[in-house]
Amino acid sequence: MSVYRRPALKPTSSTVYVFDPCLLDIVDRRANTPDPGALVRKVQPPMTPKNGTMGHCYVAPLDFPDEFALVSLHSLRRATKADQEVAHD
Repeated sequence: MSVYRRPALKPTSSTVYVFDPCLLDIVDRRANTPDPGALVRKVQPPMTPKNGTMGHCYVAPLDFPDEFALVSLHSLRRATKADQEVAHD
């Protein structure tokens, strides 16, 4: 019996975002959706539509880079240095 290994997710950029869910992500919450205020990075899972298609993108939390979720682009804002310092404390 062979074991399937999921290919590693590759970040599309080094930019860190804060997940602040818009109404669409609040109403249509999925299992892997990050918690509000979580620091995330855009990723591109294999064999998925490109980020930005229909206003959505895939994100992975910084503390769990192997998990990803599909969220609305309107739920992301660039993290400031203050956001990143609060997350490390």
